[in-house]
Amino acid sequence: DHGWNEAFVRAAEDFYETHHHHLPPLTDPAGAGTVLEVHRELLPGQSPFGFAAVDFWREAGAASFVGRPVKVPRLSHQVVHLSTHFAWSHMMDSAGWRTFRDLAWITETQSVDWEDLVDFALRTRSGTCCYWALRLTRSLLGSPVPEEPLQAMKPPGSAWRLDRLERVFALGLFPTADRRCPSVALFRVLWRTGIRPVWSGHEGSAPWDVVELGGPTMGTGIGQPASVWGQLRRLPHWMRFASATLRSG
Repeated sequence: DHGWNEAFVRAAEDFYETHHHHLPPLTDPAGAGTVLEVHRELLPGQSPFGFAAVDFWREAGAASFVGRPVKVPRLSHQVVHLSTHFAWSHMMDSAGWRTFRDLAWITETQSVDWEDLVDFALRTRSGTCCYWALRLTRSLLGSPVPEEPLQAMKPPGSAWRLDRLERVFALGLFPTADRRCPSVALFRVLWRTGIRPVWSGHEGSAPWDVVELGGPTMGTGIGQPASVWGQLRRLPHWMRFASATLRSG
């Protein structure tokens, strides 16, 4: 009614109607590029986590915003949603800096009940997502995330392996793309190594399964695997990625 326009291709209409967790995006009438997504759920219906919007509404607190009554999810729910949206829906390949900004604000200005957060994260199979989102927030922004909850949610693996994975995920979020993972197939393997879907109780579910239903890429930069010849042509990129990921210090 206020002039916002549909910003999606008609071929994706069925995807939004049957599979996605928000209505088709709308662009602002002024043409500034603002996109509005009206959500009906927190994550796509195929997500493997043990929570839903109704759970967040049930425990949300009352607040006031510009004179209107609103509900605000409790902090543990906010952290889990931010983390799963970044680490699962966006595969830690995009939406990182806005996620870190929000997590930094929460950890720096709010009194987080870390025991409650860990309990909720593990109970809803979102522990590894929270681990990576909070670890990267601490590493890249210096936010005061305690070590104890990270240890409680971390995936199995040596410290060396987790440090290398942190570099892979962090490098992919910087605008200089010459050191990010050059292979879609390899990145998916590394993502699985970090999130551990089976170990986390996800039954092997992966976010690219949603994409392969015929919908959009959910804002990720991960496309389709390149051919062997295409990868050979990118040998210098591979060398820069290996050097940045495997070096000590």
